[in-house]
Amino acid sequence: LFGYLDIRNVPAGDALIRPGEPDRTLYFVLRGELEIIVQSADGLTMGRVARVGAGAVLGELAFFDGGPRSAAAWAVTPCEVAAMSPAQYAAFELENPALARTLLFALGRILATRLRRTTAKLVG
Repeated sequence: LFGYLDIRNVPAGDALIRPGEPDRTLYFVLRGELEIIVQSADGLTMGRVARVGAGAVLGELAFFDGGPRSAAAWAVTPCEVAAMSPAQYAAFELENPALARTLLFALGRILATRLRRTTAKLVG
């Protein structure tokens, strides 16, 4: 998989993802911590959704649906991330179909877990 990824360093305080951007890059956090922020519907207030570190995956929603970024992610500490564009995924899939399928199911589980948490917050 690493042969299909670009490694990027994100200094503390810099944004990795900005809301509304059309970018579809998928990120795997290798080192450091990022904070995920969402903006309210009125566009005036922001709230922290999560703080993530090594092992986290970011950007999967836009990666799958092609829509604009729904949240912001900024580096709390210096970070290293592995970035995968849809074109890089397609190349990985051609060479490693079984592993690509495994990756998609893992990403699907992440999305499902996040949806279940959100649903529980809304209902509970």
